[in-house]
Amino acid sequence: MYIPIIKTGEAEIRALSKLTPVMLKGMIPIIELTRGRQKTRTEGAKKIVSYPFENRLSKVKEYLKGQTIFLDLTADESLLSNEVFKLYNPQDGYANWRHFINSNIGEDGFASVIPAILFNWDDDDFESNFRMQVELLGNECGELMYRSSIQTKDCYDDLPLILKYLPQDCGLWIVLDGGYLQESAVTLAYKRCEKRIQNIKNNILRGRNARFVVVATSYPDRVQDYGDESPILISNTEVKLHKDLQVDFPDLYYGDYAGTNPIRKDLVVMARGWIPKIEISLINKTKVYWRRRPKGTTEYKRTYIMVAEDVVKDPEFPTDLCGEWGIDEILRCADGDVPSCAPSFWISVRMYNHMYQQLTRLRSIK
Repeated sequence: MYIPIIKTGEAEIRALSKLTPVMLKGMIPIIELTRGRQKTRTEGAKKIVSYPFENRLSKVKEYLKGQTIFLDLTADESLLSNEVFKLYNPQDGYANWRHFINSNIGEDGFASVIPAILFNWDDDDFESNFRMQVELLGNECGELMYRSSIQTKDCYDDLPLILKYLPQDCGLWIVLDGGYLQESAVTLAYKRCEKRIQNIKNNILRGRNARFVVVATSYPDRVQDYGDESPILISNTEVKLHKDLQVDFPDLYYGDYAGTNPIRKDLVVMARGWIPKIEISLINKTKVYWRRRPKGTTEYKRTYIMVAEDVVKDPEFPTDLCGEWGIDEILRCADGDVPSCAPSFWISVRMYNHMYQQLTRLRSIK
């Protein structure tokens, strides 16, 4: 089973909309709720700014209707909003979060939701509200998720508290999040995850069942930091980490960020434009082809065509995957029919192709 972390931005939702029933059957995505598009209204002389997420969430429900998903809230301050933050309210056992989860399950929503366990440490009545959240959600949903960064040791305090209140028949998913993982850090990440899983199993779970997922991503925040050559070659460190850990833990689940970096650049204004790039997503690596716009021109169409031409000429371009949406969009662009010059569109293409390749890999190792 493949467990990608997918935020609720426009690029991510477009990629979700293209997933086939066969692809969806092999995954349980972690949907990370982020703020929606900015809206401004005027009340008298005052401007009210909001970021409602309902429209994007309704699209996620449409594309994942009848699917089991994990549901989490973003912890990225740049992607938070008052609308999302309200779901962190601990009052009455995180009533807002519990109601939100239950309202998205059913005929017009997801088949089932495995919710993240929330921690609001600013709560004056923390333990009472936390207990109510874990007990009620545990009984209502049957499975809960705990997500923790491998860069911290919070899990050693959090998990005993969760297990103190978790119903005996409630399943627990423990997601260890490696974030962005460079090739030079894979060995350290492996040692840290191996030790952490062993410690949790032996010293905290003590016989209670839990499923472990390790997620990470190799896709950088700035691709150009890798060099000035085209293509730029990126090793899929998340795949190597999973393969190494599976030797010790055969039942470990694989997760990643679906070919994206955890850091979003929603607030970055590209005053000088952007560098057109298109990736070849393969099982163990990613090739990034790119070109700068010629000086003196403001349009991107011709540049994207040239980048796509470079991509399809690569001997490793998976021509055998013709018929898959992400591959077909690259071929279409190389033929001169540019589907879009927006960077977010090509993020969607990369995500689709990355997820397809990882699903193929995971099916082959069964």
